[in-house]
Amino acid sequence: MKGTIKVVILSLALVLLCSGMASATIPYYSYTYKTWQDIYPSPHIYEPIWERFGSDMGDGIGNFNAPEDIFIDHEGNFFIADTLNNRIVKLNGDFWCVGVIDSFDNDGRRDTFNQPTGVFVTKQNEIYIADKENKRIVVLSDDLSLKMIINEPKSDIIPEDFKYNPLKVAVDNTGRIFVCAVSAIDGLFLFTPRGEFDRFFGSTPVKVNPIEKIWRMLYTSRQKEKVSLNLSMEYSNITIDHTGFIYATLRNQSREQVRRLNINGTNIIKTNKITDTRFGDYIRGGPGVPGSQVVDAAVDEDNNVYVLDIRTNKVYLYNILGDMLGVIGGKSTGAMLGAMHNPASIEVKDNILYVLDGVRGSILKFEPTDFGRMIIDANKLYIEGKYVDSMDLWYEVIKLNSNYELAYIGLGNAMYKLGNYVDAMRYFDLGFYKEGYSKAFKEHRGEIIKDNFTIFMTSIVVILAGLFVLRRFMRHKNITMRRLYGEND
Repeated sequence: MKGTIKVVILSLALVLLCSGMASATIPYYSYTYKTWQDIYPSPHIYEPIWERFGSDMGDGIGNFNAPEDIFIDHEGNFFIADTLNNRIVKLNGDFWCVGVIDSFDNDGRRDTFNQPTGVFVTKQNEIYIADKENKRIVVLSDDLSLKMIINEPKSDIIPEDFKYNPLKVAVDNTGRIFVCAVSAIDGLFLFTPRGEFDRFFGSTPVKVNPIEKIWRMLYTSRQKEKVSLNLSMEYSNITIDHTGFIYATLRNQSREQVRRLNINGTNIIKTNKITDTRFGDYIRGGPGVPGSQVVDAAVDEDNNVYVLDIRTNKVYLYNILGDMLGVIGGKSTGAMLGAMHNPASIEVKDNILYVLDGVRGSILKFEPTDFGRMIIDANKLYIEGKYVDSMDLWYEVIKLNSNYELAYIGLGNAMYKLGNYVDAMRYFDLGFYKEGYSKAFKEHRGEIIKDNFTIFMTSIVVILAGLFVLRRFMRHKNITMRRLYGEND
């Protein structure tokens, strides 16, 4: 036992050393998962650069009060839903306040917000605001004049006792409006570009596995009610990537906490063999117990997905195939740079991560470390199918983290493309990639047969010829013996 502890301590020390001197000040550790969900320490892939408060971003702006959303528009401006200050704050790329939206003209009268919790800006610079306690979506034109108000929807498919409080809003390339509302278990509210309610979007029946069914038979009524709440399909956030796909997160779920929805609302997100359909922290909890509390997701230009888990106060980074690239951030009771206290929302631009902390009322900026940059660049080449070009980067990754399975898989694909099937098998084996190993083994077996085809065929011909000669010899011998015995008779 003591020997195991020593190995873990030495591994963590080596990881910190490989991460560079800056890592010594980062108030959390980083890790990766291996095939059997085992956690292995890893160098940091991102490091905190700064933390800024509202008062740092302009004269007279004051501090944020329980902000709940951050959004980056196509011009690089930042919009903050400063919830309890009942306003939207606009910052430029240098994080200096260039505008505060706390009211608007509504048919000749001054109208205000009541706890805005979501903001979205289109390419036409139209601002969509989820005005939660006013039960509406406010749409402002680029000159901040009122374009439209989408009030509480009415429909036969909406329960009569449902209390509508919109949390988040997003608009796709066709102008369709998607709204995430409190306690809406039927999916996202979908509105037409004119603000008319169309239908629920992204609804999926709750799936309960056989083990959970057995456990539920043993639960009390109160426990069953709690499990039902945990299994409810309540979306917590929505975002739209640069290709127009909708990403939606679910907070109270143990699986499928992040969904990539196509135009029909079907989940088409890809997952990998390690965490399966789990996102965020992998927890071996009991039935009905969500391992993570996912409240937001952001997608970068390379289609990598950043997932915010407020149970662990971490951001988990995945590529578009569902492979986890690393972990960013963590909990801390102090005020050390990089510690997250209650992260509410995230955004990403040019591989730089921005985290909005609701408790501290601050924005945290994270940038890739050298190790993280290697992974991001290698993964981009890997996703593009440029396996050979990614080899040098994967070799460097393995030098710093010998447990990084995706690096071995990347090298295995490179060797396979180069026709080096033996090394491909070796790297696929190190990466626990059975499909790749089987594919390389099949090619290697074919090579063996091809390389030894002449010898193999020659051997067959010799054997057949030998059998033919032996048969002729035995036949001739039998005839001779019959004649000999016939004459004696």
